[in-house]
Amino acid sequence: MDGENYKGSCTGCSQIFIAIDPYMFGSHEEIQGKLNRRVKIADSTHPIDAAHPVKCPGESTILRRKKSMSEGVQVDDIIFEQVKALAEGREFAGHIE
Repeated sequence: MDGENYKGSCTGCSQIFIAIDPYMFGSHEEIQGKLNRRVKIADSTHPIDAAHPVKCPGESTILRRKKSMSEGVQVDDIIFEQVKALAEGREFAGHIE
């Protein structure tokens, strides 16, 4: 692929999301109990590095969201200009590495 023929900073990337309803496999109480036990196990697990505690999926996202809501979101200036250009329907003239 010739990189010059593609626009955007994520060209060539792809993601797949698979959503499964856990409540298809048990009652709300059963599934919630299993999830709560797993969170408890993760919370009580001794981390390799005390500066990086063991977390459950989504836990860091919740903390980042709280921080973003109170302090704002930091965005690279070039990326912000690219987003603005796309929103305005114009070409982005800046350099993206």
